[in-house]
Amino acid sequence: MNRNIAIVEDEVEEAETLRSYFARYTQEYGTAFTVTHFLTAEAFLNRYRPVYDLVLMDICLPKTSGMDAAALLRRVDQSVPLIFVTNMAQFAVKGYEVDAFDFVVKPVSYANFVLKIHRLLGKLAARREGEVLVTQSDHMIRLPASQIKYIEISGHRMVYHTTGGEVSAYGNLKEAEADPAMFARCNSCYLVNLNYAQAIQGHTVLVDGEAAVLRKYAYVMMNKPAGVLSATEDVRQETVLDLLPPELRRQGLFPVGRLDKDSEGLLLLTNDGELAHRLLSPRHHVDKVYYIRTDAPLTGEDRAAFAGGILLADGTECLPAGLELLGDGREALVTLHEGKFHQIKRMTASRGAAVCRLKRLSMGTLVLDQTLRPGEFRPLTAEEVSKIGGKL
Repeated sequence: MNRNIAIVEDEVEEAETLRSYFARYTQEYGTAFTVTHFLTAEAFLNRYRPVYDLVLMDICLPKTSGMDAAALLRRVDQSVPLIFVTNMAQFAVKGYEVDAFDFVVKPVSYANFVLKIHRLLGKLAARREGEVLVTQSDHMIRLPASQIKYIEISGHRMVYHTTGGEVSAYGNLKEAEADPAMFARCNSCYLVNLNYAQAIQGHTVLVDGEAAVLRKYAYVMMNKPAGVLSATEDVRQETVLDLLPPELRRQGLFPVGRLDKDSEGLLLLTNDGELAHRLLSPRHHVDKVYYIRTDAPLTGEDRAAFAGGILLADGTECLPAGLELLGDGREALVTLHEGKFHQIKRMTASRGAAVCRLKRLSMGTLVLDQTLRPGEFRPLTAEEVSKIGGKL
């Protein structure tokens, strides 16, 4: 096995001595080393990646001292072994503050070097637990697998629930499966450390007192309020996912179809892509019913135009749609079999009226729960999931 070594030493001659010791050790004991030399702490830390099996750090470095550099190193890598190289042994005792593995005093003798490397390799060989490399915005960190209770994913965002708190990063669950003997995938959104699993209760597993959902697919009905975007994320405006609690947002939910920002009503949120495609595809003929209020009354002629299919001014052909007039014609129910951009508003405008309010009431067999106030949501019942063709 090849071991990666970082030498952080401003004296080139000292660094070359250490490099030669590693080469000699390889000849005598067979262990191969890849040695990288850094002249300053800044050069070492600026692009640090947790790929090293050992860091040899001079304490008396220019600008950032070795001790300060070690403290910064521990912010991004808590586990890499660190050996201080120093002219003054009294400074080395401070290494305990940064969890240093050991220290050596200059000039470093080969015999002392061998003892330290023997001890280090013994420790590395005895380390039984795996480690997960976690990619954050500008660096990577190591997380011991034994300290990870469970991992959640939402889109490309990972949340590691550890014994020391939450760590957010980018990645996917496949990359995080460091130890298949220790971790078990509950579904597409959770990876659970079996050492922390306490019980299974219905569709959840209890992990160190926290509940993780076992069900692979989630289905949520929301009464979308006006003024909120039907999107998964937006840097400037509130989205429907912002209305959900973290445990739901992390399940990779997305809205099935769009409702305009100023529209409201039934919105299905799920992570079941196959179902979403089936509900939205025109060839599956899933009816969607909307309540509209207009600024001018609609008539029987408008109803006939909707039923015949409307050709919009830009050449867009709309499939035949239902128009049920209510009251004086300023209110109506519209039934669509497709979902083109601003379709109802554009169809109505072509008939000389403007939509003042639009609310979706149903999508196929799924009907908006009238007890949900705007912005409220609930999981679909098993019967509702079954009727729309979801997976229980």
